[in-house]
Amino acid sequence: LYSVASLELARAAVRCRDRLGIPIVGFDLAGEEAGYPAHAHEEAYAHAHQNFLKKTVHAGEAYGPESIFDAITALYADRIGHGYHLFAVQVPERRRVVEGLHAAGIRVQVHYVPIHHHPVYAPPRRRLCGRQTSTQSASASL
Repeated sequence: LYSVASLELARAAVRCRDRLGIPIVGFDLAGEEAGYPAHAHEEAYAHAHQNFLKKTVHAGEAYGPESIFDAITALYADRIGHGYHLFAVQVPERRRVVEGLHAAGIRVQVHYVPIHHHPVYAPPRRRLCGRQTSTQSASASL
């Protein structure tokens, strides 16, 4: 069902750009990765790619570094959102991977704390525990 909806969203974005002149330049399916792998939306990303939209793929957090490779090779990513596993865990030849992404013009947004651990996204029972907590987190784009 989600893959059908994402394909229709990509088609609608292209139609709005082409027929209505709305300056749509990119395609991004934002949201939690866990349970919603990006590769399930290959048709939507292919449609966006064939119609010259820039593509952001959320990868490298819930499914590890392999999902970043999948985002680049199967989904034509121009930008990776959530690329946590590129830096938080040991990725073989990390420097070469990062240099390759840079050379290909693929940008990576990294949350230093996985987004699903961030207090803003925590279930209400964890946020309303009766005491003030502080979690330091940051996000950077490469």
